Amino acid sequence: MPIVNEFLLAYPEINVRVDLSNQRADLIYEGYDFAIRLGHLADSNLISRKLSSRKLIVCATPEYLALHGTPINLDELSHQNCLVGSADSWRFTHNNKSEQILISGRLRCNSGHSLVKAALKHIGLIQLPDYYVQPYIETGELISVLDTYQMTEEGIWALYPDKHYLPNKIKVLLEFIQQHLKDK
Repeated sequence: MPIVNEFLLAYPEINVRVDLSNQRADLIYEGYDFAIRLGHLADSNLISRKLSSRKLIVCATPEYLALHGTPINLDELSHQNCLVGSADSWRFTHNNKSEQILISGRLRCNSGHSLVKAALKHIGLIQLPDYYVQPYIETGELISVLDTYQMTEEGIWALYPDKHYLPNKIKVLLEFIQQHLKDK
């Protein structure tokens, strides 16, 4: 949303409607011009355009780790308070294979910003994209753990219906988003 807000300031003549949801929308049936999807894309009849990439990072505060221990392998996650987002599992690479580990914890929340705030209160471990946690890692407020199990980067994609003519305002918005994601 911060990028969309910047776009609105730069292009005051263009109106934007945003629906924030982790649910997959039927772009054609629901009348959306495009969707932003994260991760690996399933086969579809939509056109995809890679805007950027992200990396998932597991981290916690030094205080949390001092009290509960620093996990050094994936099995140790079962003994941690993992702050749960919209999925019941976290994704890793182990022995050159993608692996999903079921996690549990005392807090479930579908807002990355809220999960970061909870982690900063020493409540538990989080796994979030780098753009949520990197500033806190750089200041030492959060410590990255299980780095050897981190997945490779995954895409941030714009998906839109196969249209012969993509409206210019949509092209401009997608280019704006792509440029600002590169600057992050």
